[in-house]
Amino acid sequence: MIEVSIPGHKVLRLTYLVMDYNRTLACDGLLLPGVASALEGLLDRIELHVITADTFGKAESQLVGIPHHFEKIAPDNQAAAKRDYVRALGSESAVCIGTDVMIG
Repeated sequence: MIEVSIPGHKVLRLTYLVMDYNRTLACDGLLLPGVASALEGLLDRIELHVITADTFGKAESQLVGIPHHFEKIAPDNQAAAKRDYVRALGSESAVCIGTDVMIG
């Protein structure tokens, strides 16, 4: 877990890092250079969840060796699928990057 203290507000206790794959971790289906090593420093404190339509069909093979949970979703209505996934995890303890998720 990663704790982030927001002065005058509250402490966030983040358990889940939810990321889209393409254009966030990868380009044209291939993991970007340096991503694996950058994630390595985080994954002992936070659980990685990769949620993607996997347009290029390469995501799972590119993520081999990186501890993660993988969720392949349909290409239509991705925003709703990602929102529902994050809600199921517990949106109060999730940080999302590149997922277009709006929780309200």
